[in-house]
Amino acid sequence: MTTRFSRSYCWLSVIVVTAACSGGGDAPNASSASGETVRAGATSAKTDNACQLLTRAEAQRALGSPIEDVSDEGRPSPIGTMLRSNCYYESEDGGSVTLTVNSYDDAQNSAAKFYALKRMYGGARDVPNLGDVAFADRQALVVKRGNVHVMVKLDPEGANKIVDHSDMKAMHSLLDIERQIASRALARLPASRSTPSATASAARSSSRSACSMVTKAEMEGILGGPLSHAVSSDSPAKTECTYTGAGGRYAQVGVEWQGGQSGMEGLRLAGALMGAAAGGEVKATTKITGLGDEAVMLIGGVLNVRKGPALITVDLRMQEDYDQKAKAIAQKVIAKI
Repeated sequence: MTTRFSRSYCWLSVIVVTAACSGGGDAPNASSASGETVRAGATSAKTDNACQLLTRAEAQRALGSPIEDVSDEGRPSPIGTMLRSNCYYESEDGGSVTLTVNSYDDAQNSAAKFYALKRMYGGARDVPNLGDVAFADRQALVVKRGNVHVMVKLDPEGANKIVDHSDMKAMHSLLDIERQIASRALARLPASRSTPSATASAARSSSRSACSMVTKAEMEGILGGPLSHAVSSDSPAKTECTYTGAGGRYAQVGVEWQGGQSGMEGLRLAGALMGAAAGGEVKATTKITGLGDEAVMLIGGVLNVRKGPALITVDLRMQEDYDQKAKAIAQKVIAKI
């Protein structure tokens, strides 16, 4: 609850967090021209996390220098109607390698985006035998397969630095490494990532997952329009599902399994402080009756409901008619807890 509240009302983030936190180096060998099928790499596990598709050890071998910094943003996140997974490694000598995986709603949209991107690179050259189509431009490689783009940007420093981009031997060597990174990523991606109708949550659905408590189809019915993605984020303490679609259509549903009572107490306190800070002119919270054991709607469209020890949060972020829609969503969650 506190994280979502602070995103909507960042100027009160300190108040909310305080009130509601009492609840519970050599380069690898050149890849062959036969595509990605024989290079599953060090692991056969399927994943959609970019920092697992390209591991720290593999990044170190690609750069030829120990890794100093990792931007661990590998879990896919919705950006409009696209899902993006990104991981960035920086080596001690200042080199870097970035792996990005973009997943579109269908293969046709993916193709349109791919060729639009290719047109932006005046010197792009086709790369055969990789995915459906691929192109490279200096230190970037872009591969399309199905509805997925895999992008590799390799920028080595030190002894491996490219000092002359007209040095074709050096450029081919660089491309060989990028091919291996892209090939491993494609081989490790779950099959659902190449299925146009698949959503990121399909393989992770369970009775305790928010994405199964309110399915994508059910959410489309409540929000009144199509959604591109339903992305789950589950842990033993919490489950969360983020739904996104065209035109700003958005919802986020979360269930924290413990700490519901203290969370509601913190919300009431934060609401009172927010109202006082506004001179009594703002009513930050509204009590909702007949929903769970207790429920409060936060100004702007964030509904918080306690059901036993669990805290349910429905964030509609200023969506139209958010009050009635949030209640309908919460009722579906309550029915499955």
